[in-house]
Amino acid sequence: MSDFPLKINVSPDSVVDGFSDEVSIVVDGTPFSLWDDLEIVRNFDCIADTFTMSCPFDPDIKKTKEIFRPFKYKPCGIYIGGCRIIIGTIVNVETETTADSKKLKIDGYTKTGVLNECSCPPAKWPISMKGLDLQEIAIRVASYYDLEVEFDDAPGAKFSGAEVVDIDAEREVYAVLTELAQLRGFVVSSTVDGKLYFRKTPQGIATVTIKEGEMPYLSSKAVYNGQVRYSQVTMVKSNPRRGRGKSITAYDPELTRNNVNRCAVMKAEDSEAGNLKNASVTNIGRLIGMAVTVSLSLNGWRRYDNGDLWQDGDFLNFYSPGDMIYEETKFMVREAKLSKSANAVTTDLGLILPEAFSGEVRQRYPWES
Repeated sequence: MSDFPLKINVSPDSVVDGFSDEVSIVVDGTPFSLWDDLEIVRNFDCIADTFTMSCPFDPDIKKTKEIFRPFKYKPCGIYIGGCRIIIGTIVNVETETTADSKKLKIDGYTKTGVLNECSCPPAKWPISMKGLDLQEIAIRVASYYDLEVEFDDAPGAKFSGAEVVDIDAEREVYAVLTELAQLRGFVVSSTVDGKLYFRKTPQGIATVTIKEGEMPYLSSKAVYNGQVRYSQVTMVKSNPRRGRGKSITAYDPELTRNNVNRCAVMKAEDSEAGNLKNASVTNIGRLIGMAVTVSLSLNGWRRYDNGDLWQDGDFLNFYSPGDMIYEETKFMVREAKLSKSANAVTTDLGLILPEAFSGEVRQRYPWES
């Protein structure tokens, strides 16, 4: 961390209206300024954030060769306006050579990305944990890769009895942690400084409204996926002696009004079995939320209300008749992609209805107006 302080100085002439979009990149303690295009992706419910950049490559320059030598997994820090945005690890190096030029494409992710691809080390087998809560399990597993853990809320009940946690040797670590997190109502992601981050769904007020055709709006696209919605969802609690046990059904108000018949049966998880009614309604809400995704492109990187960079977990109101959003509707930013090239500074937001995580069910939707 010593090579990546929270803030660094920016050029005074890069400050406009109190903010700067100057980008600074530090690789293995060395400032690097020869990059071309840059893309940073921050995700609400992915275990790692990512970055991609390109740069000219001269194999005769020893320093450049060493910085980007393949399979060195060099640490990389990226700053915008002097503020630390991401600390990650360079993972992939791709060359592009022609008769006229030589370029590199560099990909990396926050340190937690290793859990997407790696299993628990064989030296730790077998792994069986009982009587620990989610935070205690996460700390133990994350320590296998020298990662730290952060929670934004109490971790919930301990896993005990039928919830003994056995981690299969061949499974990626993230798959185990995300399943356990869901049982306790958490979403797993990462922090700017590369910690494994467990958080509850944020609650917030949308203080920014984006309207089709009005700056900073550039373009948008909405996808309405009817395959993941059901007119009724039945939650079933297993009975160890008789197989299927108690069940309860919840109904999708919109599909019911439209006389749509699409049924789904889901097995209640241990954490849901005590309240099947709530679980069935919550699943209806989540399925509705996941069925609607909006891709929104904006000019610039910053919110107009406070000057902050756009990031996952933000809320905004969006109005776009061309996307069948006929009234201002609150969305949550699931993914924020900040891009910079020679020609443009843009933000691409992946929006989702908040109920995709909260599970709330509203009675009417903006495309019904």
